[in-house]
Parts: sequence; C-alpha cells; structure tokens
Amino acid sequence: MATDSVKELSMKLSEVMEDIGVTEELIDLRRYTYSLNETIARGNITCTLFGLYHIVGSQIEGSTTLGMKSDNDEVVCNTSMIAVLDWSERRNLMHTLLVVKTPLSFPQCCSLQILGQISGFPFNTYRAEEQFLYDQKGRKMLSNKRFLQQIILVRLYMGKRCEQNGPAITTDNRADLVLAMYCPSLHDDCLTWMTRPRPGHWPKQETLKQAKQCGMFLVHPGMIRHYFSHDSVRGVGYMDKQFADEYASAQWRMSIYKIEQLLLFDLNLVQMKTLILLKRVRKEFLKEILEDRLSTFHMKTTLLFTVEQYPEDIWRNDNLVKCVLYCLNTVRRFLKRRICPHYTVDHVNLFSLKLKVHEFAILINTVTALINSNLQCVCNLRMDNIGNRLSANPDGKLSTRKGSRLKIVLDLIWESRVSFMIAVYNNALLTTQHFEYVIEQWRDFFADIRNENEYSSELLLYFETTSCILASLQASKCIENRQHITDDIARLYTDSLVSGQIPLLLKYASMLVCTKRFEGAEAILEKIEMMIKPDMFQFAVKVDDSGRISELDSDETTHRSTSRENYLKYVSKAIFPVEFTRHEINSAPFFLQYEMHRTITPDDDIARRSFKGLLNWMDCVVSDAKPFLYYLQFLASKSFEKQEEAFLKLESYCNTILRVVINECQGNECQGHFETALNMFGHVLELEHNKPLAWYMYTVSIRWYAYNNAAYWHLFRLLGNYVYKETNYLTMLISCIFLLNEHQRPSPNRLP
Repeated sequence: MATDSVKELSMKLSEVMEDIGVTEELIDLRRYTYSLNETIARGNITCTLFGLYHIVGSQIEGSTTLGMKSDNDEVVCNTSMIAVLDWSERRNLMHTLLVVKTPLSFPQCCSLQILGQISGFPFNTYRAEEQFLYDQKGRKMLSNKRFLQQIILVRLYMGKRCEQNGPAITTDNRADLVLAMYCPSLHDDCLTWMTRPRPGHWPKQETLKQAKQCGMFLVHPGMIRHYFSHDSVRGVGYMDKQFADEYASAQWRMSIYKIEQLLLFDLNLVQMKTLILLKRVRKEFLKEILEDRLSTFHMKTTLLFTVEQYPEDIWRNDNLVKCVLYCLNTVRRFLKRRICPHYTVDHVNLFSLKLKVHEFAILINTVTALINSNLQCVCNLRMDNIGNRLSANPDGKLSTRKGSRLKIVLDLIWESRVSFMIAVYNNALLTTQHFEYVIEQWRDFFADIRNENEYSSELLLYFETTSCILASLQASKCIENRQHITDDIARLYTDSLVSGQIPLLLKYASMLVCTKRFEGAEAILEKIEMMIKPDMFQFAVKVDDSGRISELDSDETTHRSTSRENYLKYVSKAIFPVEFTRHEINSAPFFLQYEMHRTITPDDDIARRSFKGLLNWMDCVVSDAKPFLYYLQFLASKSFEKQEEAFLKLESYCNTILRVVINECQGNECQGHFETALNMFGHVLELEHNKPLAWYMYTVSIRWYAYNNAAYWHLFRLLGNYVYKETNYLTMLISCIFLLNEHQRPSPNRLP
C-alpha cells in the first residue's frame, strides 16, 4: 500500500476511534469515575469485611470502549496481614509475613514465611495443614490454598452469585474479583525495569518517581501445576504434570497493578488508540487461534515496550496505522524469540505455560500476514462497527460522535450509581438490625472522608443517600409500631435533603403521606415538580448494554471543563429511581408492597436473571421518579381539583411512555419501570372507583412486562373482590380471555 494510502487510512481510523469515544475527554472522565467508584466502595462493609478495595484493569485505565464490554477488575486486599521484605520492617501486627524469594521460586512469584505465632487466624475454617507448609529449611510458609477458602467464603456471603476462575471470582457477571495481600515495598525484581537502559523519553521521570512509592500485591498464582489438552481428532487427552503440589501451594504471584496503571496514565491519546486497536486485533483475529492464552495483557506489554523504544514524534494521528504495525512487529519479535518479557517484573516470560511450541509458527505467520497487509484487517473489525464506519458507504443507523459520547457519559454515571445500589440491594437481604448497622457504618464513612477527600461534592451525594435510607428505615419501624417520627429521624431526613436530590425528596414526601401529614407532603411535592427541568433525564435500574436513548444535550463548555466538573454537571441533570428496601417498606404507600413480591413463578426467576448483576433490586420497591411524584400527589391531595390534575399527569405520562414502548421496544421489555407506573395508575383508577378500567390497566402492564410484574397480584386481588360481589365479573372475564388468547407470555429463554 502506498504511503499516502496508509496515511489516509490512519486519519480515517483516528476519526473513527474518536467517533466511538476514544478521546482525551472521555478517557479522563472514565478514569475519574472509576477512581470515584473505588473510593465509594471502600465504605461498603461488604468490601471492608475482606479488606481494602481497588479497581484495576482497562476500565480505570481508560483503555476500553462500550463495544468492548470490558469487565470490572477488582482487587480486595486483606488488611489483617501484611508482607514485608526484611525482618526490620516487621509491623506491630500479629499477622506479619516475610517475602522469601529463592532461585527455586516460580517466575514472578515468592513464598511467604510466617513471622511469630498465628493465633485467631482469619478464615480458620480448614485444616491447619492446608493453611501452612514447611520448606526444606523448616520455615513455616503460608499456603495459597487459604485464598481458595476466602473465595468460598465470598461465595457464601454473596449468596453463591459468583463463580471461581483461577485466582479470581466473577461476581454477578459484572466483576472479576481477586483477593490479595499487600507488601508496601517492591521486590528487586519489580525495580529493575526502572533503571534498565532505554532512550529516556518514556516513561517520564515523574511517573518513575511515583512508581517507586508503590507497593505490590501478592495473589494466588492461578493454575501453575499442570497443563491439560485434548486432541479432538484422535480423541485423546493429555496431561503435562509440571510442578509438585507442595511447590505450587507455596507460590504467591507478585503483581504491581498500580504501577501498570501509572504507565497507562502516562500514554498520550494516539498511544491509547493504538492499544485499543491492538486489543481488537487480538480479539477478532488472534483469539480464534489461541482463545485467551494470548491475552490483552500481552498486547499491553507489547505497547509499553514499543512506546519505550520508538521516538515520540511517530505517535501521530496521521501515523496511527504504522503505530499499530510497529507494535505488531514487536509481537512478532517476541514470538520468534519465544519470550515475551514482563515490562515491570524481571525474569518473567509471559509466554510460559501459555503457548505450545507448534503454536509459535502459526502465530508468527498470522501476525506477518497482518503486517504485510498494512493493517487492512481493520476494515473488517466488527466491534463498535469500526469496519462499517471505515467503509465507503457506512450504515446510516450508526451512532454519531455526539451520540457515542452521550452513551459513554450516561454509562459512566450509571456505573457509579449501580455499583453503589447493588451493594445496598445485596445488604438488604440481611436482617433489619444488621442492615441498619451496615448503612450507619457507610454513612459514618462518607461523613468522615467527604471534607478531606478530593471527591467531597460527590461523596456528599452518597452521604445524603445513606442518611435517607437510614431515616426511611427508622421511620418505617415507627410507622409499624404506630409511634411518632422522632427528632433524630427528622434530622436524618434533613441531612439527606441538602443538595436536593429528587429521589430522596420523594422518599421524604412518601413518609409524610404514610404518616398522613398531607399538607407538608403537598408542599414538598410541589417543590419537586418545580425542580424538574426539561433538560433533566430519568435513569432506570433495568438497563442492559443496548439502546439507551438520552435526553441529554452537550454544549461547547463541556470540552473545556475538567472531568470532575463534567461529572457533577451530568449527575445534577440525572433523576435516579426511587428505591425502598424491605426494611423501609412502611415508609412507602402500602399498595407498592406488592412490588417486592413480583417474582412468582419459576419462569419469573429465569427472567430476572437476565438482568446481570442486578438480581436483588426485584426484592425492593423501585419506581421511576416522575410517575411516583404524580402518584404521591394524587394520594396527598384532598381537593378534587388537585387530585384531577395529578390523575391527568399520571395518565399523560403512561400514554407517552406506552407510545415509546410500542414504537421502539418491538415486543421486548424496555428500560425503566413502566410496569410499576402502570400499576400505580391502575391503583389510582381503583381509588376513583373504576375497577374495570383498573383491571384493564393491569392487563396492559402484563402485556408489555410479562415477567416479574406485581400486576398479577392486583389481578388476583380484584378477582378475589369478585367473590364478594364488588366488581363486574363479565368485564374482567372478557378482558382475561383476551389477555390469555391474544398476548401469551413469551418463553423466558427468549428474553433479551
């Protein structure tokens, strides 16, 4: 391909990468959001039960896009034990471990010698011989089998909603979780890279200075014992036994996630585009050969070595194709040598135990073909529709740069919210006393750090949310026991309303309605309605990766603002759902208690599992904010005019959303909690003594949301009323027959 053609492809490819969100603004916003998520999660007692929480990997590095659907990689560091490199560094802790590295240690691994006595050993549920072992010198070493015990405990604590994958566990299909211990100092093998000969332009000296201050994480090494394979043609299986069990059990991998993160933060935009393209090439053209044995970490390592060795001036948008080719040349060089060195840890071959001898030649030929084609393969990339975008006649349905940007912004804002609420939903499975303790601890955490932390404004939002949950919970107990709401509860509500979050104001108004303080509720609800502006948008918990439509517009000032300013700006326009856990249920209108029991049949249970990572929200009351506002206005109003006004607003809302459902969802369930809105409207119709129309409204709810819908309970309830001659049986019977014959429930296995 001529030089001009390569340059033209580079410019077009660079534009496409920015169209799908690979820009400095969005990379910085992604890093900022996940750093905030890391801070928020550290207040969660679920995390602190096991240790200090860290987010690592492509999400916080910013080296991903929506189409890549990257997992969240998390490290929970055990705080009950600490590892040191020298006896003199021994801490005043009962559980101190000495890092022992010998010539017999596995590459990138060490052993951990126990210093002193171990009493009250954490997670002491297995036999002692499975927690400790002795080396040839008689030193007592910690076995890595202990971490398998911790994985089992995590599984039990999380209700078995996770699976083990080597050293990691995958939780709720949302996160890969690694358990680790921390050593505040770096072993010599993790320091050599800082002083080795290099051109010197990269990494920057400031990055090297920060890297020296980092420690290392000691994790389970994964499967280093034996290698298994199967020849499908011959029908023969092979097992290559390489290491004795005693040897493998004494090995702990030295990982320096934070240093890798610093290096990624030190890359410029073109280098980030190159890395993302390398990941795509691996996934779409190399993965079919080796599956995941040639991983994204190999690609990341390749890029780091290439950036270090090649001059700064090559990393330009008009040279993007060649930048990727330089990296592929580095990959080919490593393959020919059959050694892929670790960038930051000495004496490591990343191909070891990954690739077989005969596979090197296959990979070399494949990579050579990609290089010789001058990266024409990018025109066939399916992920994020890159190939389609590069074509002469791209699909007109592809999202614009503005559309992609808004999807990413909304996805990041939602990620902060949903990671917090998942923890709330999971803890809501506990007893009321235990749940109250968890929320109190979380609230105290936010109160302690929000004035001393760089995320002070953001943490205030979560301080208010935990204050509101606590107030609603305690108010629920008072209502159940027919007691007055105490001053302490009132102060908690006051603490939750400082920044004016609409869902929290609605929960306060709901409590006022439930305690029959209607005048106060009307005033709050009127204030809330005035706060809702045309540029604000509703978020919903029932969201997957497809087709989120935004009402959010951007402006030119956004590109000149900091990540924090942009984040706070968008959060201020978001209206999150209103949520009541079962411990707050008496602070919500009684009618909504049916929503907590929406899962009725085995098919419902299958369907609810399609909402990855969000199972437990269905055991709570969750409503979109606007219909809940109109519903409360109807309940709080005592004049006919105001009730009529609230009725018409809720009716208009349901009609508007129903048109969206019919026109855009095409028989699939849409995002949002529209079925709850329809159910609330059905209840309003009941209160208006129009039970036949209420029955019809519940059937409409079921037609569009066939599974996990509390409307079934309302139909059963109305049918029960018929037994007592309270409604028109014929109308209900005709409607029921129509529902069953014309709108049968689809198979839950066909749900999106």
